Amino acid sequence: MTDKPPIGLIPRHIHNRQRLTAIEEAIDRYIEASKTIPAEWIGEYIDLVKIVHGANSEINLSKLIKFLSGEDVEANLKGSWR
Repeated sequence: MTDKPPIGLIPRHIHNRQRLTAIEEAIDRYIEASKTIPAEWIGEYIDLVKIVHGANSEINLSKLIKFLSGEDVEANLKGSWR
């Protein structure tokens, strides 16, 4: 009988897609609740879109602007939301 290898890690490309989906869903929930979206989420979202969909991917953040503080908008709107 052969031993099964231990469970390893989820491949990075799958993890990145799952994380991107999780961020999108969390942002949608915050928009529905009219809550301020943490700037860290936007930064990570932009980074992951570029990794998952390519460096030249277009990002549309226009829906998010009213849910970011003025400081966050200036610091993080280097792309666009979905």
